[in-house]
Amino acid sequence: MYRSLIFVALLLTFQSACSHSDSAIDSSQDTISVSGIGEVEVKSDQATLRLEISAENKLMAAAKSQADTRYQTLLDLLDEHRLSTDELTLTQLNINPVYEWRPVNGDNKRFQTGYRVSRSLSFELNDLEKLASLLEALAGTQTIEINSVSRGIQDPSAVIEEATAKAAADAKSRAAFIAKQFGRDLGE
Repeated sequence: MYRSLIFVALLLTFQSACSHSDSAIDSSQDTISVSGIGEVEVKSDQATLRLEISAENKLMAAAKSQADTRYQTLLDLLDEHRLSTDELTLTQLNINPVYEWRPVNGDNKRFQTGYRVSRSLSFELNDLEKLASLLEALAGTQTIEINSVSRGIQDPSAVIEEATAKAAADAKSRAAFIAKQFGRDLGE
C-alpha cells in the first residue's frame, strides 16, 4: 500500500525584480504570496495496531488476574511470531465498576455487579510480511480486540524533505506565472 504525503500551504513570498538592490526589504515593494503542493508516494513499511484487552468479574482482583492472563497471551503470541515487545506500549489502563439496572418495587435501581479491567495498547510492527499472520493469530485468541490497524513509514524525514522541495518548486513556478501575467519578473 502506498501513502501520499502532501505539503500544502508552503507559503513563499517572492520580491519582484523591480525591487531595490539593497539587501534590506522595502515594504513598498511589490510582493505576491503563493502556496505550493508537493506530493510523494511511498510504500508503507510499518503498521500500528491498536489493541484492547479486558476482563470482567465480581471481584476486582479476579478481573485484574484475568486481564493479566490475557496480556500474557499477547506477549506469548508476539514471541511466537518473533516480534519484540519493545514496540508494545500501554496507552491506557482502566479499572471501572460494572453496574446493572434492576426493577425494585416498580423503580429501576442500579446495582454494582463487579469490575471491568481493560488495557489499551499500541504495537508498532516494522515487518509487514508478518502483518497478516499476526492479525489472524490475534483474532483467533478471541480475548484480544483489534481496534484499528494503520500503515505508515518508519522514517518519514527523507520523504518530508522531498515533498517540501517539490512544494517549494511548485510555489516558485506559480509565483513566476503570476508575475509574468503582470508583466513583472521575480526578484530574489
